[in-house]
Amino acid sequence: MTNKQKVHNIVKEASARCKDLNGYNLLGITARDISKALGLKRNYISHLLNELNRESKVIKINTRPVYFIDKTIFEQMTGKRLSGSLVYDSFATLEKAVLGKEQNMESVETSTDYQDPFSKFIGFDGSVKYQIEQCKAAIKYPPNGIPILINGKTGTGKSFLAQLMFQYAIQKKILPPEAPFLIFNCAEYVNNPELLSANLFGYAKGAFTGAERDFKGIIEQANGGYLFLDEIHRLPPEGQEKLFLFMDKGIFRRIGESGGWRKAKVRFIFATTENPETFLLGTFLRRIPIVINIPSLKERPLVEKIQLINIFFKEESQSLKKDLHISQQALKVLVTTDFKGNVGQLKNVIKFTCARAYNLHSNEKINKDYIEINLLTLPEHLSNSFVTDEYLQHSVATELLVKDLIIKSQTEDNMEVSSIINKKQAETYKTFFNNLAEFSKTFHKGHIQEATIDKLTVLIDDFFDHLILDKMQSYAKDDIRNIRFDTILNTIHEVFELIKSKYNLKYYDNIGYKIAGFVTQSIEHRYLIDLNGYDRKSKKYLDIVAEFFPREYGATQKISDFLKSNLDISLTPFERYVLLLYLVGMNKYSEPKRVKAVIIAHGFSTASSIANVANHLLGQNIFESFDMPVDVKTEEIIKQLKQYITEVDTSRGIIILVDMGSLEEIYDGLEKISEGVIGIVNNITTQLALDTGSQILQDLSVDEIIKRITENHRLTYKLIKPVGKKKKAIITTCITGIGTANKIKDLIIKSLGEYSKLLEVIAVDYLELKNKGIKNSIFSNLDVISIIGTQDPKVDNVPFFSLEDIISAQKEAEFGQILNEIIPVDGIKQINQSFIKYFSLESVLNHITILNPDKIVDQVEGAIEILQYELKVKFASDMKICLYIHLSCLIERLVTKTQINDYDKEIILSFKQCNQEFINIVKKSFSVIEKLYSVSIPVTEIYFIYQILKDKLKNR
Repeated sequence: MTNKQKVHNIVKEASARCKDLNGYNLLGITARDISKALGLKRNYISHLLNELNRESKVIKINTRPVYFIDKTIFEQMTGKRLSGSLVYDSFATLEKAVLGKEQNMESVETSTDYQDPFSKFIGFDGSVKYQIEQCKAAIKYPPNGIPILINGKTGTGKSFLAQLMFQYAIQKKILPPEAPFLIFNCAEYVNNPELLSANLFGYAKGAFTGAERDFKGIIEQANGGYLFLDEIHRLPPEGQEKLFLFMDKGIFRRIGESGGWRKAKVRFIFATTENPETFLLGTFLRRIPIVINIPSLKERPLVEKIQLINIFFKEESQSLKKDLHISQQALKVLVTTDFKGNVGQLKNVIKFTCARAYNLHSNEKINKDYIEINLLTLPEHLSNSFVTDEYLQHSVATELLVKDLIIKSQTEDNMEVSSIINKKQAETYKTFFNNLAEFSKTFHKGHIQEATIDKLTVLIDDFFDHLILDKMQSYAKDDIRNIRFDTILNTIHEVFELIKSKYNLKYYDNIGYKIAGFVTQSIEHRYLIDLNGYDRKSKKYLDIVAEFFPREYGATQKISDFLKSNLDISLTPFERYVLLLYLVGMNKYSEPKRVKAVIIAHGFSTASSIANVANHLLGQNIFESFDMPVDVKTEEIIKQLKQYITEVDTSRGIIILVDMGSLEEIYDGLEKISEGVIGIVNNITTQLALDTGSQILQDLSVDEIIKRITENHRLTYKLIKPVGKKKKAIITTCITGIGTANKIKDLIIKSLGEYSKLLEVIAVDYLELKNKGIKNSIFSNLDVISIIGTQDPKVDNVPFFSLEDIISAQKEAEFGQILNEIIPVDGIKQINQSFIKYFSLESVLNHITILNPDKIVDQVEGAIEILQYELKVKFASDMKICLYIHLSCLIERLVTKTQINDYDKEIILSFKQCNQEFINIVKKSFSVIEKLYSVSIPVTEIYFIYQILKDKLKNR
């Protein structure tokens, strides 16, 4: 028996199992089913089935996938003989042809033989599924549908989608088959509103010169059907206004008509490549209830890109009547190129490539029955870019393509698109996504279960570990993907340095390492996975979790904004949701009361890597890490380590594992700052970290742990015993943010000179001090002797010195008395002299702003004079100094567009309502400065000026 006979027998068996046509259960059999049964290649089976169809032995149904039915058995079942072509578009077509039945369109969508017109749009069940659901809703809405606006870049398929909407309306019998579908390009009339009106609404004979007959406008022509207005952003405002009446009431007049109204029923589809809110009138946009966005080709998942490429090559194959073999390399170029013209440009590139390959095939008389598509046949600018771009060569998209694409010109079926893609890499992601979505289902507005947060924390941490251990560490050091990861890691470090104090976040290098790994891998896997469904759910859950954890949500938004502004990386809603949950997990729970452990090592991420491996294998987060890149001095690491020790509970002690050459320097820098014993051990390895971690989990003391690990590994170590006394500290702060507080801190350290080693100077966020007061962890770890800043946060029992106190030397004696406990009298005199040097007004302004201090003093002085006159008060010299500093910083923030964003909006709103006179006075006083720097002082900044002057205003 031949293979063709075997195939035919299986088709007969499948056809015989069907009893009748009722319920559309005559399903036939596919090439894939037969391929599995016989163990032969599906392409070969398709070839045999098409031969049987041409021989009139089997019926072919061109659905997706293609089905085949034995002709004889079908004729016996129906009692009707078939003749002519045995190829049908659908089962409904076959049934209608044989039985004369018309399918009930109300139930067709749920039947297995129904072909939705929208299925022609690649991504209909993926990246544009939601958009197509919106299209259907717009079509079905009674009685006449509702207008819809399709937004998308050039070449994304807006016009094609509009045509499919019309086809769907016909198929669903919402519109009759003869209904019109007309296209009107608004760009053609952008500078001629009269011609626009004439073409839209028509005109009466004699309405204007040249109107020699009555003319039906396109709205009248589209009566009973669809009108597609493309490039709607080019429609001028007057043109938009002319559509209002018709969209609202369905009536209009031709130009030149004065009496009576004409009526028409027209369904509208609008399309634009621009932001609708920017180019369309608000009154016009409100009349379009549904606005959908079509993703660009770059935003499409890999599978959809391959499907598009497959369709376009199939079209060319049929035109050329030649099979095509597309190489992996050529496919890689096509899926990774960012086509500015999107799908339309991709189609043109494929047409050009096939024409070029066909020409080469013909000229060189290649003895092959197929045309080969490779890098040489692609446009040079594409292939050259790919060859020279390491990023593209190593992207996830290129790794996932595992074989050539073969297109057969004479058969409907080709190789399955999914067969050329290695989906294994996506499985871990999909499992994680699904588990996360499943756990999150329990979240409701106003209700979050702590147990669920615990589960999600474990799930995310395990997933991050997988990314770091199984993926990132498999790359070679000079791999472009590692370089990209390093760039993202550096950026994560930067943003956390800016926000960790403000949001009171726990942050160490291995946390940044995990976040960077997640961001890196997420970006790459967008090629493969359609995140649309996950993103819609995530937006809802993101809002719910944000209500319970506003601090972590604020940090998430800052990180997302920082990645966008610095690296042009936009996190999806799903990725922001994962990041938010990770930050919640990292900061929600108090640390267990046990020995702390830190790893310090030279290299960009050596310490983080060892810490992550050890924590993963130990099953708990034991180690924090501090990486020492080659360009970072040990002093900087010691500074970070000191900050860490002041923030955590070290009463049980702390063990620091360091690499070669760091022990002595770190020992000298950390002497006598911890509540508990500090153990520093040399020559860090992963094995040493595991041994140390296991000892910590046994709840042993620092001394006992050091004794055991040094015996086993023959290491050198040093111990620092606690002195039982907190280190003295000065806090610097500023009402306008941590940036200025850091600059004040630098001036204090310079003024202290050699005595700066005797006490800590720490910059702390003003709102954090004001809100937490003495409960802030800094006060439990350090003996804070004073706070210096621009505004008093009013912390109980801690003296405050304003910046103007320091500059004017009015409280020199009081400040000296505070320093007296730790600094000798001669030293205090020396420090006072340094304060005069470093805290002159010009020096302070030089340090805390980027503006020219001479110019800024003159400008601010004029504004202060007007302010005093308007408020009918005279400011003392110390108050003027305070205003000089505050206002100089204010102008810098406005010029550099780094305004204060952290404030209570309700307080600002109340201030605005109750203090309009003060606001007007400030605006008047600073009008010259506003014009000079082209800025406008917002109400939030005026509020902070009010706070500084409040005491003065009370005495008016």
